Amino acid sequence: MLKDNENKDIETKESYDPYDGLFTKLNQLSPEAKVLRATILKDKMSCFQVQNNRTHAKFLNYSNSSTLRYQFWNWIIHAYYTDRNITASIITIEMGCSRKAVDEMVNDCVAEEWLRKTKGKNAEKTKIFLSPTAEPLGYQAEWFEWYIDEMCELRGQAYRDYIGSLAKEKTKNNAQFNTLNGANLGGIEENVTSFIVNSSKKRVNREKI
Repeated sequence: MLKDNENKDIETKESYDPYDGLFTKLNQLSPEAKVLRATILKDKMSCFQVQNNRTHAKFLNYSNSSTLRYQFWNWIIHAYYTDRNITASIITIEMGCSRKAVDEMVNDCVAEEWLRKTKGKNAEKTKIFLSPTAEPLGYQAEWFEWYIDEMCELRGQAYRDYIGSLAKEKTKNNAQFNTLNGANLGGIEENVTSFIVNSSKKRVNREKI
């Protein structure tokens, strides 16, 4: 038979809900906040559809065939646009995958002439840097054109609407005149009180001069 304290512990564990109040908070989201979240998800969903269906070329079929390959090429293209010297070791660490998997992708892509290996110089002479060739850059440029035209403006407008709604809500709250809530000096708002007190101090200081 369990002791009273043990029974209380069991009841506490069973009744604890880490998501308690979640739906209440979600239902209180503004329409703009909901649209922003839906827009972000639409972005991700659209990119997923592109990845799954844009396979009309050998490179696209390869790079879109798995999440690991897809992200591998994101790392490679990102390094190109940021003028970053990237290696298989760096990709392994940052992607959190095995070195064997990265080496296999590097070897596959070098064999297809999608990836170029360049030996480092001076202090970095023991390193092998990776960079994309023209073909993957061309396909990625097509993707960027689609994404900028279709997704960037949509996300940007949703974000601007959301930020605008926050400003409207702040203005709405500031416009309220509820002097009985936290007011002093007999129902006078704090900003008015501050003005009155400061004006009085200035008058007293002038009279002392």
